[in-house]
Amino acid sequence: MSIKTVTIINVGRIKELLVRAGIVISMRRRAGGLYIQDNKLLLISEGDKTMFWTPGGGLEGSETFEVALERELLEELNARLISADLYLTYMDHEVDELVQYYLIDMELPDTIPNGTRIYAYSIKDHKANELPVSKRVYELVFPKLILDKLV
Repeated sequence: MSIKTVTIINVGRIKELLVRAGIVISMRRRAGGLYIQDNKLLLISEGDKTMFWTPGGGLEGSETFEVALERELLEELNARLISADLYLTYMDHEVDELVQYYLIDMELPDTIPNGTRIYAYSIKDHKANELPVSKRVYELVFPKLILDKLV
């Protein structure tokens, strides 16, 4: 018996082919925005939640990652996306979710929507590990930003 190794290059295309074959895939897709200013990463929290995360959210219907990111920035921060460059694609097997993070530039309003809090997360914050941030931010995104000397 031979074992074949398969490398998936385009997850979206594979998913499309599986759906055409009648195989239902329930993988969630999420777009995240990485807004860096003065060597700090903008994080948000909403409502009474204590944890902070990057702005962004799940794709709706046939949205692309970029369109979803633009919509989420408007919903969460009332911000207008100026540019988005794909930085990191990550498959979270624990929750069956494909995430694409973009380095973004955006126009922030003078006031943000009621209930949304923002925080400028620094290397000092990361080392102190006192601010509750999402697992992805703490273990994956921020360490990569440090290695790439973006924060």
